Amino acid sequence: MRLLTFTISTCLFLICRSDLFAQTPDFIELQGYLYDASLTGTSNIGIGVQNVWSLPGGQGEHVKIVDVERGWNLNHEDLPIGIPLIHGISEPGNEHGTAVLGILVGQDNGFGVTGMCSSTSIKVSSRWEGSELTPEQEDPVIAAAVAAARLQLDVGDVLLIEAQAGTGHE
Repeated sequence: MRLLTFTISTCLFLICRSDLFAQTPDFIELQGYLYDASLTGTSNIGIGVQNVWSLPGGQGEHVKIVDVERGWNLNHEDLPIGIPLIHGISEPGNEHGTAVLGILVGQDNGFGVTGMCSSTSIKVSSRWEGSELTPEQEDPVIAAAVAAARLQLDVGDVLLIEAQAGTGHE
């Protein structure tokens, strides 16, 4: 009986969640990088991602990505539920990491952004430990986040490192 209650609660949560987020517009038309460059006018920013979505593996199936960054909003409506944080602490208010995850794995659900490889398995590894560090202090922290990420990946997977080592600049 407890399992049934949990299942009903989970379903109610998901129904409420999708109803709440259905008010967000679909932004796919604003994601010029998804389109073929010849279709994006003078900006030529498109890389033709949509052209491969129908091909086997074209949405990132069977590929893992680990994003090394300072922080994310892992509860953002465009992101898959349950993205694991495998190292460090997610820096509060860091929307850059959230935006990058949206570009990669934003869910194709009719609202918000749609990711270039929305079927990819993604994890995150934070290089934030709760306070600002000097570049010299941050370098080993970045190395530890990268090492933790590497342990999650196999040949052909993707390690995305959003960090500058030893520069003192973001």
